[in-house]
Amino acid sequence: MRKRWLAALLVASLTAAVPVDARQAAPAISIPVEPFSWRTRAGLVMDHESLAVALREHGFGVPGGAEIYAAEIVPGVGQPAMMMFDAGEGAFSLTFWPASSVKLLATVAALGYVDRFRFSGEAGISASWMGNGTIRSVYEPAIVHSDNQAYDRLVRLAGVDFINLDFAPAQGLDSVRIGSSFSGLGVTVSPAFTLSEWIEVDDVDIPPWVPAPDGPVLNERTVETRNASRAYGDNDADLFDLAEAVRRVMLAGDIPAEQRFPMTPGDLEAVVAALCVAEPAHFRAGARRAFGDDAEVCGKSGWWERTPEKKKGEKEEAPPPACTDVALITDPDTGRRVLLAGTGGCGGGELGALAEPAIQALSGLWGTPLQMDAGLPMEIELAAGDGVVEVSIETEAAGALVWIDDGDPVVASRHDGHLEARAPMPGDGPHLLVVIGVDFGVKTAYRAVDFEVSGNS
Repeated sequence: MRKRWLAALLVASLTAAVPVDARQAAPAISIPVEPFSWRTRAGLVMDHESLAVALREHGFGVPGGAEIYAAEIVPGVGQPAMMMFDAGEGAFSLTFWPASSVKLLATVAALGYVDRFRFSGEAGISASWMGNGTIRSVYEPAIVHSDNQAYDRLVRLAGVDFINLDFAPAQGLDSVRIGSSFSGLGVTVSPAFTLSEWIEVDDVDIPPWVPAPDGPVLNERTVETRNASRAYGDNDADLFDLAEAVRRVMLAGDIPAEQRFPMTPGDLEAVVAALCVAEPAHFRAGARRAFGDDAEVCGKSGWWERTPEKKKGEKEEAPPPACTDVALITDPDTGRRVLLAGTGGCGGGELGALAEPAIQALSGLWGTPLQMDAGLPMEIELAAGDGVVEVSIETEAAGALVWIDDGDPVVASRHDGHLEARAPMPGDGPHLLVVIGVDFGVKTAYRAVDFEVSGNS
């Protein structure tokens, strides 16, 4: 018994003598089984501090309660990349009402629904609740003139269950929820309608034993009444997802196929044209001050009444309406593109004053670029070092830059036939490693690696 007691005392004294840090296990790095979503990756590389500082330097103080999200669209590897920043309540806040900015989401969802049955925006609609017309004749006024009844009809065409349980999750638009009517027409019930469109034979699956027709065939389908399976409440979407809808439409010709919305080239052209003439456009005046009178502003805005703040002994007064605006802003002279989304006072107020300083502020900011993987092959291995993440890169690229989350880039050096870099070890939780391969200043490869750290809290 005495030996056991002495042994326990010896172990206790040795343990007490070892510094606490030395007793802790080294941080561990693991690769998740399921890859992170585009939205998760964006949150990891987004800079949450620099934009507000830069805006103040250009004379714009972020109002309390406002949300701002801005991304500089930069050349990537085989596609555009984004350097992303937010300020105020941020890109992922749901403290505001998206108002009519969701009408673009309703459009792409309706086109996604009818695409399942090989219909386009040219398809004719026959329905007792909307008369005769085409899908395009519904979505164009919804975007250009912010027509509320047209919006309700789009949601009815798609169905709220399809939007919320199918389309939005499949597109990674995790904050999106559509459940309310704008015009009083109602959206929780999608009454029956019939679609019809002449389509080319190549677009139709014809059994080999059936003679092929000589020309276009009539594609016709009746969709029966659909009732919502649950109550979805009011509409919701954060600035990131609202901006994603604009980005994926406006840059559809440049981004990978997996990020494009399902729609025909004709519908894509029509939706882009509608976004570029949509009214009101709160960012347009500021964009023209920054880029000139030919600046292109393509997006979708919205507005809502704010609740009065009642103070004791004072007369209750309704504050001015609040607005959202989400747009891709392009300088036609330089080709520079800025994706901007924000909330605030309407007209020439908070929101109207944002575009010019935001464009100016972004020109001096650099962040971690995000895009889909592309370019030369790369094999990347991660290991935990002494306070660092050791990165080993097998690639034909001559050199590489390495980022972790929204940190500063680290230059990789060649060693024994491969590239190596050592980046500061982040804290516990999920992280994103971004590697860009370069050859004589030209970007030749892009890889993003999801990883998790434990034991470094």
